[in-house]
Amino acid sequence: MKSDIMAMHQYSGSGNQDILREVVIKYIDHFYPNASGTSAVAIDNKIEQAMDLVKSHLMFAVREEVEVLKERISELMDRINQLEYENNILKANASQETLAQLTTGGSTVAAAAAVAAAAAAAAAAAAQQHQVPTAATGTAGSTKAPTSSANPANGSVS
Repeated sequence: MKSDIMAMHQYSGSGNQDILREVVIKYIDHFYPNASGTSAVAIDNKIEQAMDLVKSHLMFAVREEVEVLKERISELMDRINQLEYENNILKANASQETLAQLTTGGSTVAAAAAVAAAAAAAAAAAAQQHQVPTAATGTAGSTKAPTSSANPANGSVS
């Protein structure tokens, strides 16, 4: 009896259905020696029903998980589309110098710094355009142009 229980414990984890059936039948034969062959068939049917029930529960759980994953994939695809749209807008409004820095294979940190520098340069250029008409009216006789130039991408001033 002890060896039958050990055998049942040993094979129950292995997932081998035929061996499990044999162990259950031996266990029943040991405790119910008067059981006929028809009860063994009934037990076999009960085992089949139990395995089918487990299988149906597992399939239900897998289907639920697949649905959750499909929803997550859909959300991620929407996010990708939004980011691609934003990226296209940023590329369209970036200067050629900034785009050249991005396409030369620089690191993402350098690329982010270049984009920030380009944005700062664009803002400075816009501010300078607003100041030029007022400066021209204030210094109507002066024709001297500024002699220094700044490169915000690398921080140099000449």
